[in-house]
Amino acid sequence: MVIRPALKRQQFGATLVELMISSILGIVVIGSVGSVFISGQNIASERSKELLLLQQVSGTLQYFKEDIQRAGYDGGTGVSLKLSGATNTLYISPDSKMVAFAYAHQSEIRNVAFVFDSGLVKVCDSPSSIVKTVSAATSGCSSIFEPNQIRVIDFNVNQSSVEAQGVSSGMATITISAELVGDTSVNYSSSVIVKNRNWR
Repeated sequence: MVIRPALKRQQFGATLVELMISSILGIVVIGSVGSVFISGQNIASERSKELLLLQQVSGTLQYFKEDIQRAGYDGGTGVSLKLSGATNTLYISPDSKMVAFAYAHQSEIRNVAFVFDSGLVKVCDSPSSIVKTVSAATSGCSSIFEPNQIRVIDFNVNQSSVEAQGVSSGMATITISAELVGDTSVNYSSSVIVKNRNWR
């Protein structure tokens, strides 16, 4: 029986060029993954900013709507409350940048105003035992938004009367346009229509 000698196979390690190519490919892959991750993070950040502004504006409009629906409520005596000097339950300034009203709440009168002033929407709420004047109701106000976070571009309040089956009711439309401080590309505008339950 003839035994053939085993052939020695020559083995070669990876060349320097191969190592460089694999390293470059690795860097490219890592860079691509990192780029996608950063892009995803940026998109998520923008979305969170937009959501923050939307929630703040929408929540504020809902709050305004609920409070304005109480305007003129007198506790059940049948006579709508009006701020001293106002002809309607809702007083709206000539430039449509302020709305003020009063309503009975438990054992006191709430004198309330929403005012647009220098990029801020301010809420004025001064409970008392009497109905105040418009001027008095618009004092002692504070911004409803965090001034360092949200800037109000515009605020408008308009009122109209709607008549149906001989019954007249008041409709107020409130519009807020706002943007994020430091990132004006994130902006949002919305409106809400409020029916005044205690019209006239």
